[in-house]
Amino acid sequence: MHIVVADEDGGNTGIANTILEIHPNVSKAINARSENGTDIYYKNYINKNSRWVWWNGHVNGITGGCATTFQGDHASGAQSKPVNASLQRGRDGAAPRAVDYINGYNLS
Repeated sequence: MHIVVADEDGGNTGIANTILEIHPNVSKAINARSENGTDIYYKNYINKNSRWVWWNGHVNGITGGCATTFQGDHASGAQSKPVNASLQRGRDGAAPRAVDYINGYNLS
């Protein structure tokens, strides 16, 4: 599958829908490797290579092709359509809490 990270509202680039990065040919298979041996399992690949996003987990309750129940590292069902999801407010769409700011400061 392919993953595209875009600046939906232009908040980072000043131009809405600017593509920030593309991650082609990643896999849902937990042991997937490219021809040169690189780990291309999408969760690991994104966490190692993205400058903009970090994989944390599936969003429960998404419909329209995205599995809604998960067991371990394997989603049940099959992805049949692209999923477009907006990242907002830094923490699952909820307003950041004081602890989120403190944790962020501790990382610097």
